Amino acid sequence: MNFLNKNKYSVSKKIIIILAFLAVLPLAAQKQEAILHFKDSTVLKGLAKITHTKGILFRKTKKDEKIEYTFEELKYIEIKEKKKSKEFTTYAYRLLPESGYTLLKQIEVGKVNLYKFFDVFHSSKSGPNGSMTSKSSSISRYYIAKENEEILTNLGINGLKFGKRFKKNASNYFSDCPELVLKIQKKKFKKKHIKEVVKFYNENCN
Repeated sequence: MNFLNKNKYSVSKKIIIILAFLAVLPLAAQKQEAILHFKDSTVLKGLAKITHTKGILFRKTKKDEKIEYTFEELKYIEIKEKKKSKEFTTYAYRLLPESGYTLLKQIEVGKVNLYKFFDVFHSSKSGPNGSMTSKSSSISRYYIAKENEEILTNLGINGLKFGKRFKKNASNYFSDCPELVLKIQKKKFKKKHIKEVVKFYNENCN
């Protein structure tokens, strides 16, 4: 069986359909306690229903009318992800080079900010008697940006084919901090240590 025929056989035997979408907020379809921080320094507290790319629907109380706000108005949002929790998690609409403004979880804040979101993949394949089986999996992706950078950068930390680029990309990005670059080059910091990398930069580099 030649390569082409083998490839056709493989495709017909196992049809994979991948749909990717953002799953940043565990309760994105529900109303959540939220604190909105606007670019004009206004702060509002109430209930919010989040959308990942367009903005949010907000009301101060359940009795109030919904008001829609977009990422263009918001600096960042604090969300109480669990009803019984007292803690709020910070999310911000930031500009990604491949998908425009997107809501991302804020992990570290400082001279370099670190953000995280998930790609969720659903795959389906044909089974016996024409049946279909499906499963889903998620991959964490991290983005960073210095204070004066509008567009975020992916250093190659997405669990996919770009993982091997971290050492080179991180060394170039943090080239203004030789001590950190040395740690990356010697593999004391790998892609799994991205939080530590950002913390080190914020605390030790000018």
